[in-house]
Amino acid sequence: MKRIFLSIIVCLFAGTTCFAIEERNLSKTEIAVSYGFFPYSDFKETPNDQVLKDLFNGYEETKGTSTGSINFTFNHRFNKTFGLGFDFSYAGEKSQWKEHNLKVADKNVFYLTFMPRLKANWIHNKFFVLYSSVAIGAMWKRTKGETYFDNIEDAGDFFDRVKTSVTDEAIFSFQVSPLGIEVGNHIGAFAEAGFGQMGIVQAGLRFRW
Repeated sequence: MKRIFLSIIVCLFAGTTCFAIEERNLSKTEIAVSYGFFPYSDFKETPNDQVLKDLFNGYEETKGTSTGSINFTFNHRFNKTFGLGFDFSYAGEKSQWKEHNLKVADKNVFYLTFMPRLKANWIHNKFFVLYSSVAIGAMWKRTKGETYFDNIEDAGDFFDRVKTSVTDEAIFSFQVSPLGIEVGNHIGAFAEAGFGQMGIVQAGLRFRW
């Protein structure tokens, strides 16, 4: 039993010996498309969100649908382990305010995110690749609010004059994925677990050349 335990420890700390047998030569350039569940924007409030909450204080806000995150990634590996690239991500969400089950206003939001990224392949063999990645960048948020009557009590002159408002914000964005696994070489599938604008869990297809 002790020998088995020691063997496991040695394998964990010497992955290049135990797991990287018959290493394959991965192509250096890759693009990927993926879908992410529960992006950071689903949880984060911004100043514009608080303004709308203050304007509609006393009304019931009903959270609607979220698109999740739709992601595009470019990466170029410049040595055996590390690669640099960028991530582009889209996400959207809808919610509404009600009074006595009557719709008072809609809120539609979408996010466009661009982030430079660093990727590290820790273990790769003929069966799979284990990797980590981190990305930091900026997110553009557009919020569109639409009211359904001309005069909302205590909402101020703004909603007396217009029924639709559009606001834009620039926000810090990130994605940290400590664990990713991929299979295939020139065409493959992958899945990642992490946190950030690309999702807590994301999965997709990767193309290399």
